[in-house]
Amino acid sequence: MGRLPGRLLALTGLLFLLFGMQYVFIETAADMGVLFLRAFHAVNALALFWLANHLTGRAWRLLRPHAAANAPVTERTAETVRGFGD
Repeated sequence: MGRLPGRLLALTGLLFLLFGMQYVFIETAADMGVLFLRAFHAVNALALFWLANHLTGRAWRLLRPHAAANAPVTERTAETVRGFGD
């Protein structure tokens, strides 16, 4: 958590906030008598889906260089490296 970019942490917090808003839009809106707020339940679901995919892509790009650097060297990767400059 200490090495994650601040924007990634903020967007993760926003994801949890949007998740909590799902309940507000579907249940609390009906209890308050403001039924048009229930329509935002579907809009919020789309925002949740987009944000989750966006965060997955950002995390993947953040971790990808580390995964390649820590990958075990196999015979196939050694052949690829040897044959790269030929």
